[in-house]
Amino acid sequence: TAPSLHHHCTITAPSRHHRTTRAALGAAMRTPDVTRPSIGGEGGGPTCSLTTAGMSSLLFCLDALGEKHKATRKYKEDVDEAMERGNAWLNEHMSYEYNYAPGGEDEFSRQWDLYYYYTIERLGSISEQKELGGKDWYKAGAEFLVKSQLPNGGWAPSSNPENAQPNGTAFALLFLMRATAAFTG
Repeated sequence: TAPSLHHHCTITAPSRHHRTTRAALGAAMRTPDVTRPSIGGEGGGPTCSLTTAGMSSLLFCLDALGEKHKATRKYKEDVDEAMERGNAWLNEHMSYEYNYAPGGEDEFSRQWDLYYYYTIERLGSISEQKELGGKDWYKAGAEFLVKSQLPNGGWAPSSNPENAQPNGTAFALLFLMRATAAFTG
């Protein structure tokens, strides 16, 4: 099976991983979900978390390959276009209260709210954008997470607000710690 872009690509990928990273980037750019307006587009049910994860994955892959790599040169314009479409979609749909999913899929997507914060942090850090969805991404996200923290110290998704989950709490903490920024410098 193909590796997940967002889990495979890292900022400091050793050269032996360039082949896999290049293949992952090439495969992503050939799929209809990236070359059409799917990162922040129609059809296939985009959500805020999928959009932010996809956008950060593309940037991680380009960064891992380096500016001089031929795959970077080949796909740079396509990635820039996908980023523009993604940012436009986020400006229209992004919420810092929950993982928005147009088309009535909110109940399903709300179980991924806290993962969504982690994807916001990754995108904000790797893209070095101060704003996502028209707001200071860290300030808006941190304000919401601080006010939604449960008395036991954990966090719960909006789909089950009374039940803190360890993975959700971990995602909230990764956001608050700016984990990607700490790792990437």
